[in-house]
Amino acid sequence: LIFDQENACRSQMASAFAQYLTGDKLEIYGAGSQPAAKIDRQTVKVMREKGIDISFLKPKSVGQASIHGKLDLAITFESGNIAGIDSKTPVERWSLPAAADGSLESLRVLRDNIETRVIKLINTIR
Repeated sequence: LIFDQENACRSQMASAFAQYLTGDKLEIYGAGSQPAAKIDRQTVKVMREKGIDISFLKPKSVGQASIHGKLDLAITFESGNIAGIDSKTPVERWSLPAAADGSLESLRVLRDNIETRVIKLINTIR
């Protein structure tokens, strides 16, 4: 599970990179505590620059993420607990604030930081 407040930017990027890089080897779920109505359009644009189309995805809550069974890991960009997941699930906190100004350049920096973290995480679980 990859979690942030709106499930419209950071968690969508992280989920998309993880799915893209692992194919069908992992089940990846993205969710938010207060899901937005749609994915941020600038986020869609910067992910497309990496060859990943997320324009069809919709922000979800943990309840809507269709999580089946036990989670092996939850990654969050938020502080505090993730409502709706088992307290025994390991949680990794990624301290990457949202792109404050929403500019393409700040989103690119955020995207690249997330991609690097996802790659490192995948390499540790392989």
